[in-house]
Amino acid sequence: MVLADCEKAIRFTLPAVRISVALELINRHGMLQADVAKAIGVAQAEVSKYVGGKYSARVRKVRLAVETAGLQLPIAEMVIRGAGAKELSRSIDKAASTQTIVEAALVP
Repeated sequence: MVLADCEKAIRFTLPAVRISVALELINRHGMLQADVAKAIGVAQAEVSKYVGGKYSARVRKVRLAVETAGLQLPIAEMVIRGAGAKELSRSIDKAASTQTIVEAALVP
């Protein structure tokens, strides 16, 4: 994969994983947007956009791939059990770089 493809993929995969985790925490665990934002390292306004569905069709497609693979579930559980920011960041990055998710991001 060339660098341009990596850069293109990450623009869609990281937000897709964060959105999936945020929605899992809000919808299934009853967390507040501000708490979710702090846990996953984004602004509360960004989580509000996630909840409102304000993201691109490509990110939406990748988000569905994330959720189909269930990649958001262990990360959400990590948040619930109080995992640290570094551990969460690594897990989000790992999920975003899964081959299936990267492939979903690269197909228009």
